[in-house]
Amino acid sequence: MAKKVAVVTGAASGIGRGLAEHTAGLGMKLVLADINGEALESVAQSLDTEVLIVVADVSDVDAVEHLAEEAYARFGRVDLLFNNAGIMAAGFSWEIDPQQFQRALDININGVINGARAFVPRMKEQGERAFIVNTASIGGLLASPLMAPYSVSKFAVVAFSESLHAEMALLQLPIQVSVLCPGPVTSEIFKSPSDAAVTIRRSADSCSSCSSTWTPMAFPRRNWPGAPLPA
Repeated sequence: MAKKVAVVTGAASGIGRGLAEHTAGLGMKLVLADINGEALESVAQSLDTEVLIVVADVSDVDAVEHLAEEAYARFGRVDLLFNNAGIMAAGFSWEIDPQQFQRALDININGVINGARAFVPRMKEQGERAFIVNTASIGGLLASPLMAPYSVSKFAVVAFSESLHAEMALLQLPIQVSVLCPGPVTSEIFKSPSDAAVTIRRSADSCSSCSSTWTPMAFPRRNWPGAPLPA
């Protein structure tokens, strides 16, 4: 893997940092992107491999295009792309600040779309086996109360990944598309201006029909407290 190159967005913390550490351990060269430049620099310094860091907001199509330009200018190839950056916005769906709701959609789904838009044409031209992994969530398979922006965006990531996978197969391109759907992990996703963890807890506390011990994604579909969905 020493000659292979991986790109990781949202690489400054959480799953992104874990992906960076794992791929570095495989001997891959890395391009790490995040909106938090200081934390990104800290991650890069901890890795024993060649690393290019690019501060980028993945919701900005031009920023992601710049990321791809920098990656190919430095290494001439990308073998593995992790569209991983994501944020949380939480609360009752009708009470979430519209800007926070939109910001979650812009990063969580448009960040993935922008990644494909910037890298797929270059991977096609590269003409070699390559891989794209889009980070969704178990929340992209099972919606939860108090997490509508997150669930909406992660369902969209799953759908987009399936479409992109089928398009690669339709064109018989050597690009494999996968979607990652992790359960709860230790990460920085709740450390945002929206204070999502606090919002979830307060919203649950205000709900008289909610269990005192429930957590997001704890309830199977059609079995949420107080208001089961129709079959």
